[in-house]
Amino acid sequence: MKNILVSIIMPVYNNEKYLSGAIESVLNQTHKNIELLILDDGSTDSSLSIIENYAMHNKNIRLVSRDNKGVANSIDELLKYVKGDYIARMDGDDYSFPDRIEKQLKYLKENSDVGLVGSFVEVELTDYKNKDDVKLCEDIFNFKIDDKNSSIKFLNGHRMCHGTFMCRAKIFEEVKYNINLNSSEDLDFIFNLISKNFKVGIIEKRFYLNRVDSEFVHKQKYLNEKYNEEILKSKLKFLQSYIKNREVCIVGKSKYSNTLYKILKNNNIKIGDSIIYEYTNDKFADLGKSYIFIVDKCNYEHIRDSLITQGKNDLYDFIFI
Repeated sequence: MKNILVSIIMPVYNNEKYLSGAIESVLNQTHKNIELLILDDGSTDSSLSIIENYAMHNKNIRLVSRDNKGVANSIDELLKYVKGDYIARMDGDDYSFPDRIEKQLKYLKENSDVGLVGSFVEVELTDYKNKDDVKLCEDIFNFKIDDKNSSIKFLNGHRMCHGTFMCRAKIFEEVKYNINLNSSEDLDFIFNLISKNFKVGIIEKRFYLNRVDSEFVHKQKYLNEKYNEEILKSKLKFLQSYIKNREVCIVGKSKYSNTLYKILKNNNIKIGDSIIYEYTNDKFADLGKSYIFIVDKCNYEHIRDSLITQGKNDLYDFIFI
């Protein structure tokens, strides 16, 4: 296994503060047969010169530099230079623990049906300190999945930290990153993988330090409409095969129920007569074969139990989104 080449792709944009640490964490991996492909996406700080210095002294580092086009486009560009049979993601302001690549490669070798594996993360806030916000982020990224619930977990709001992604290079023959997305490119990519019958795994150990700022945390707490809309569109695209020709109903009220309603309308999906804010078993019985979107987090368990007693199934008939 030590002879297997792993290609690590690192998009960089203005990461000068943490960039050296990120690169060093790759060079110090216990699995030594690696190539590090770095794309500087039009940085305006000293990131480019930092990368140039490392590339000058390390023959396994390749630098690509260009004007700013965004993360998804950067990944798409870096994939053109990959030589390894396995590809790992890495962000320019994060840190991979020394045995990360070794352990993820071992997992993929032992689980031939898995196309992509991530890991748990340790979260560090870069511009302030708040234990509750660290826990909020770690709860989003650190979750258990299995073959039956992976898509449900991602639809419910969990996100695998994209910097922990490691996958087989061959999956890119069937699945590509959507370069037009700004907020949900990683989630959209995972949904596309699952749709193509690739399995997704998570190692329940922390192999990665994920640095996030107050802007990221704010988005998780108070989703703005633009960020919200892109994520919901990715989820809805994945759910089309379950909704089929059924009309849909939105149960509950949240800060993004109106955005969901608008997206459904714009996609010409038939919506039931009303959005149900108060729910009883009688009202659920009236929904018939409708596909149900649950947007009420506080009462989700109660709503879910009521639907299951009526013979409805999670994902196939309803989803908390």
